[in-house]
Amino acid sequence: MYGNALRDTGPFSLPGKVFYPCVSAHTINSGGSSLLSIRLQAVYVVIESPQTLKDMKMQPPPFRILCTEDDVDTRDLITFVLKSNNFEVITTETPALAIEIAKNFSFDLYLVDNWMPSMSGPDLCKELRTFDADTPILFYSGAGYEKDKTAAYASGAQGYLVKPVDNGELVAEVRRLISESQVNRTTKTTQATISETTAPPVHYAAASYSAKL
Repeated sequence: MYGNALRDTGPFSLPGKVFYPCVSAHTINSGGSSLLSIRLQAVYVVIESPQTLKDMKMQPPPFRILCTEDDVDTRDLITFVLKSNNFEVITTETPALAIEIAKNFSFDLYLVDNWMPSMSGPDLCKELRTFDADTPILFYSGAGYEKDKTAAYASGAQGYLVKPVDNGELVAEVRRLISESQVNRTTKTTQATISETTAPPVHYAAASYSAKL
């Protein structure tokens, strides 16, 4: 709906500036209906010298996280903690909104709650896995029973944290899952490249010829 061109938007440069596109999403209530508003904007850093530009290009853009949490205080806390650690965070209050955004933009990690009014965390996880099999999913929830964790992992999650946790533990788990995901993607890409470039063996059949003089 919003164009695949926005899916893998990355930094781009113009003379004297490097631009980093940012995405924000929220709902607008109009006439009893909720409308999705997604805005793409660019923030830029002024380049003061060639060395500054070189340093900027060496720094990768921040990892992008989609957080689905129906409690506003928890959303604000997660946003503050992760942004303070150089992550780009987009938050949604409903699973339906999260699915819509995830279908149109790429993320490095999905952070989801387990208990939400309209859809459970595992059900959201299953929906995400129907179109995104690789992005890691981390549950951050007050549901701490073993059956809750089992259901989350069975639905396709890679991590589970029970609230409350230390902010450092949340950041460490996010970094761990993203790092493991990057390694897995690199391995898959390398294997695919090898498969494409490796030619099948060629077998030559022996043949005999006779000629009459």
